[in-house]
Amino acid sequence: MGPLLALEWATIGFGAAGGLRLALKPPFRRDLAALPALGVALALAGLVVGALAVTVFVWQPWTLHVAAALVILAGAFLWWRGRPSYGRVWGWPPGSLGIGASLDAIDDKWFYRDQAAQFGPVFKMSQFGRPVLCVVGLARGRALLQEHRDALEGAALPYNRFASKGLLRYMPSADHQAEAPLFRRAFSETALAEREPALRAACRAGLDGLAQRSATHRDGIDIRPFLSQWAVEGLTGMFLGIDADDERSRRMGQLVQQLEVDRSGGLGWSARMERSLSAATQLLRDLAARESSQEPAHLLGALVRAAPETLQDEGRLRNLVLFLRLGSGDLAGTLTWLAYQLSANAPWQDAVQRAGRTAGAPQGVQPSDLGTRVVLETLRLEQSEYLYRRVVKPFTYEGFHVPAGWILRICVQESHRDPGIFPDPSTFNPDRFLGRTLSKSEYATFGLDGHGCMGASMVHFFGRIFVEELCHAYTIRTVRDAPPEHGTRHRHHWRPGRRWTVALDRRPT
Repeated sequence: MGPLLALEWATIGFGAAGGLRLALKPPFRRDLAALPALGVALALAGLVVGALAVTVFVWQPWTLHVAAALVILAGAFLWWRGRPSYGRVWGWPPGSLGIGASLDAIDDKWFYRDQAAQFGPVFKMSQFGRPVLCVVGLARGRALLQEHRDALEGAALPYNRFASKGLLRYMPSADHQAEAPLFRRAFSETALAEREPALRAACRAGLDGLAQRSATHRDGIDIRPFLSQWAVEGLTGMFLGIDADDERSRRMGQLVQQLEVDRSGGLGWSARMERSLSAATQLLRDLAARESSQEPAHLLGALVRAAPETLQDEGRLRNLVLFLRLGSGDLAGTLTWLAYQLSANAPWQDAVQRAGRTAGAPQGVQPSDLGTRVVLETLRLEQSEYLYRRVVKPFTYEGFHVPAGWILRICVQESHRDPGIFPDPSTFNPDRFLGRTLSKSEYATFGLDGHGCMGASMVHFFGRIFVEELCHAYTIRTVRDAPPEHGTRHRHHWRPGRRWTVALDRRPT
């Protein structure tokens, strides 16, 4: 084998090794672990393609020359594009568009913080090859949204296609302006306080069961299944006016859990989504037809009273179903982080127990009771991580040119760690909210503009009830800790590690 031939084989091998190294990064490994059949199929396909390539290279040596040249060109392009200064000639901000950095962002909890420290509060990165403008600082992000609203649209996810006008948060401005006031009014009319006794009773029963299990499990227990069930059942009651022991509540819970909102496509996925949404919207129509005026006001009833045509509006009903699916998932994530933070900060459990229970719907955007302050501080540190928009028209911001087709990510979690607003920002301290109401330019866990979440009061309500019921009768402690984990997509949230377990000990009576 001549030197040139050896060099070409080495080049091909180097390129294959680089591709394999990217394919074995944690996000891809987790995807393959979740779909083992896909992993086997890809491995077999790789072996077949590799064997065919080697055969072709041996019998047709000129193809090896071409392949080696292509590997060199591709490597050079990826290196060039991955340089932080790439795009400077076009006015782009600094930061790497490299594939490796894109994958690292998924598994590095402090990626965006560290990038901002290196390049400044406005920088670029890429998400699976698509350029992303990243902005740290809520005041800066809010100004961007206001100044360039005509250049931005919602960064819709695949499930958006199943509602005729799309999900409310992703709707074009004209549709959003028509639909948002109706939903906002319905949320405001939902009777939170009337459902509080039932919510507290269900929470106490679930915590009692967890405490009994905890007493016999030396390695601790997983609190997450209970929190997920309580979130789904509780929000179903708020949205639809039915109790957890109602068969219709169980049926809706099943349909909602079948909505695979984290998937990105495929004929089978589309068919399953369509079946579940169709069945759930029909259940909504049946519930609205049987509504009793004696029931506490709920979201579905408020929508129908304000706009009777809602029952014939498939898109609006599907929005409600998707709200329930997405909201219960986000609420369960928040409750999990509440449990985690309390288990890591035991003195605050005693403080909540001494403060006692409160009652009624949350008052104000940042209620001052201790249970809610625990929720506010947890959301500052976790779960509220980002805000995405899609750039549909080019614009210039802070001296940088942003092309159409990019994605905008406002880094909310990193912004909430600004020591100029939150002294000692990494410390869990609910008292930092005492005596001060922060503006959206300082604290924004539910959005920065008119497309923000309308369920803030519900999150505060559920969170406060959980915190108070937990700390009133129990102490929670971590038995087995685990590093936080992330899903396989940039849009996923961080969560306590799967191996994290806790113990619930009853307080002396």
